[in-house]
Amino acid sequence: MAKVIIPESLKRFFGGKAEHVETGGSLLEVLRALEGDFPEGRQKILDSKGGIRMSLKIFVDGEDVPASEMAITPVTAHSRIKVIMALAGG
Repeated sequence: MAKVIIPESLKRFFGGKAEHVETGGSLLEVLRALEGDFPEGRQKILDSKGGIRMSLKIFVDGEDVPASEMAITPVTAHSRIKVIMALAGG
């Protein structure tokens, strides 16, 4: 079961948890399962089309995963998935 690290700004939508253990064979499966477990968290990480929200970056075991590779990025029982709020501004 992969460990998902949830950013402080989103914890309230995921039961106040800083991390949650979830199953899935790919990154996309894990993120869908996470949102499925927490109804208040729906569409906080994935948009209505199933892509990563523009305001977030997702890392698996320290590697940045582009939105286009979520469905093909494998996740193991030992994977650490980190959700990061992307910085904006100028």
